[in-house]
Amino acid sequence: MKTIRECLEERILIMDGAMGTFIQQKALDERVFYRRPFASWQVSLAGNNDVLNLTAPEVIADIHERYVQAGADIISTNTFSANRISQREYGCAEQARLMAYEGARIARRVADETNSRLSTLNSPTSSARFDLQVKELSTLNLYNKHQNYKLYMIPALLAIVMMLMTGFLPTLNIVGEKESGTIEQINVTPVSKWAFILSKLIPFWIIALFVVTVCLVLSWLIYGLTPNGPLWLVYVLAMLLALFFSALGLIISNYSDTMQQAIFVMWFFIVCIMLLSGLFTPTRSMPDWAYLTTYVNPMHYFIDAIRTVFIRGGGFYEVAHQVLALLAIGLFMALCAVQSYKKNC
Repeated sequence: MKTIRECLEERILIMDGAMGTFIQQKALDERVFYRRPFASWQVSLAGNNDVLNLTAPEVIADIHERYVQAGADIISTNTFSANRISQREYGCAEQARLMAYEGARIARRVADETNSRLSTLNSPTSSARFDLQVKELSTLNLYNKHQNYKLYMIPALLAIVMMLMTGFLPTLNIVGEKESGTIEQINVTPVSKWAFILSKLIPFWIIALFVVTVCLVLSWLIYGLTPNGPLWLVYVLAMLLALFFSALGLIISNYSDTMQQAIFVMWFFIVCIMLLSGLFTPTRSMPDWAYLTTYVNPMHYFIDAIRTVFIRGGGFYEVAHQVLALLAIGLFMALCAVQSYKKNC
């Protein structure tokens, strides 16, 4: 006979349910509790279900049988209160051991009878052969029922577009001016810090939105993919992600002296952000320490939200958490970026 551990390696085992609830459903007459050896008992035994192991073993055996017929692989004994402390309330402390013994004996008898029946039905000589079939579990996908990989990847690739257009390009543009020396001329002009930063970022934001529009049109023409949710929400998410990458790029450009240095530093952060975002693999498959990084990873919030809009047809309410997270992270990085820029005037 196989052990429970061996059976669990092959399939899921089902355990029986509550015993007390089943006993209550039977609505037993109170006299059932006062059969031998409690026929002359002076204390009320109503509700003491463990007494039934002694006074009505056929009732307990019937409940075990019903659970077995329903498909239970494991049956538990009717001994929840079969201990001296619990039975002291009913004056049955001395009978607690006998209740536990009889409860186990009843469950053992039902289990043996069930195993005997199954052995007979499955024997080669049996005319009514019983084949135990274990059905495979199936998964019902409410969205993207055919698990089309393009539906997951194409919307998420917009994050890479925003990363390149609003992160890398402004960074290289500013560091390029450092190398050519023109940024020193700008620093001594009356142009304010905010005016200089916005003049460097806004053109790339406009170009990025145009590229996003082109990507949406191509995904519709080539793959037939369109957002099931509101289209304006796609642009809102894109701009919030652009705010973060622009701020990150500005910080890196402020502390980089050459374009090569800026590229290496930017690439280091981008690879970490991208691989830990859930773009290529599910975040739930990460180790616990790595999964914690998703709480501060803006690309993770963007990918989660953009897939919700494209696949599930979610609106602002469904992605409000991601929108607020992107806004908070973007504003924090923007403040850090502005503070890190030093203007000589």
